[in-house]
Amino acid sequence: MAMVPGSFRVSPDPIEVDRLVDEGLAAAGGDEASRARLLVAKGGSARLWQGSEPFGQGTRPDPSPISERIASVHAALEVGQRRGLDGLVTSAAAALGVLYGIAGRYSDALAVAERRLARAETRSRQELVDALRTAAVLKITIEADFESGLDLARRCHALARNAAAHQQMHVTWPLLAALYHLGRWEEMFPIVEEHMAAYAKEPAVECHFVRDGPLIAASALAHMGEMDQARSLAAVPGDPAARPDTASAWQAWYLVASGDPEAARAIAGPKALEGRSYGPQHAMALIEALVALEDWRALEEILPHAQAATAGNALLEPFCDRASGLMTSACGDQRSAKMHLVRALSGFEKMKEQYQATRTGQTMSALTTVRGSSSEATVAAQN
Repeated sequence: MAMVPGSFRVSPDPIEVDRLVDEGLAAAGGDEASRARLLVAKGGSARLWQGSEPFGQGTRPDPSPISERIASVHAALEVGQRRGLDGLVTSAAAALGVLYGIAGRYSDALAVAERRLARAETRSRQELVDALRTAAVLKITIEADFESGLDLARRCHALARNAAAHQQMHVTWPLLAALYHLGRWEEMFPIVEEHMAAYAKEPAVECHFVRDGPLIAASALAHMGEMDQARSLAAVPGDPAARPDTASAWQAWYLVASGDPEAARAIAGPKALEGRSYGPQHAMALIEALVALEDWRALEEILPHAQAATAGNALLEPFCDRASGLMTSACGDQRSAKMHLVRALSGFEKMKEQYQATRTGQTMSALTTVRGSSSEATVAAQN
């Protein structure tokens, strides 16, 4: 329940998990190894409380500080390393990677993922699959290194062809995300079919890696103007407005892409400034929603916070630059607008985000052609 909550149709009750862990710890006595395994579960159960997406977000705040959860897992890791308990070391490292994300310790999460991957290269196939998937996800979501993330995801996918349905969707997620950002949309659709076939077997939508597969594809289809197909795929996980507190950043992103920025704002706004792994992802959707709405006052308020969150999502930086360009243009400062847009274009091109680079170039052309017209530039930015 603590370590793989997303595989449940309904996220497990964290109170019950913590009760079981405490019961076990009280009975462990001098059994150091069993106690350490329970400490991993004690730390890992943080993902069952509020603010733990994408693993199956709970609705109640965690009564234990995240620092205490992390300390529990560190204590377990020390036991595993000292006693040579490989399974314990593996599970503790996996838990730490999640907990660092919840705590907003992005560099620590990356470092743990890299160590896990190096260690897993000589170990079991299952351990390597998990390590490759985790590394691929963090390369994509934190570093915006989409090509490296795609390479890792392809290795992972090749090793997991006979995996259970839930794991297949975990494996296809980084493939879809990387191809989306690289603008290689035609390559996505066979993988979407694989994801949806697995989804039909196990629609565990509490897990955002499961939920987001059709939404990533729907976002690409919306950009391509294929709105009927986009709406059909986006409807699969359900209406995000029914449960906005657990809606994912990709659900917000699809709403922006499909022309409903106000709905995207309602989802992403409350989460964008949270210092957790998902906060910077929601911030990107919120920035785009505010640009689409031309709500320059709200954008001016959120931009400093979004710019400070780029350590958790490098792609957020050029989005902030482009938004700043459009905002300053709307205020009549064309020189500053050009500076911000040039920087945004450079950032998108460096990250090989070709679709966003093209949009930024179109925005710059519109500003050059129609000086002082914020609406013209904004329309160009949304097409």
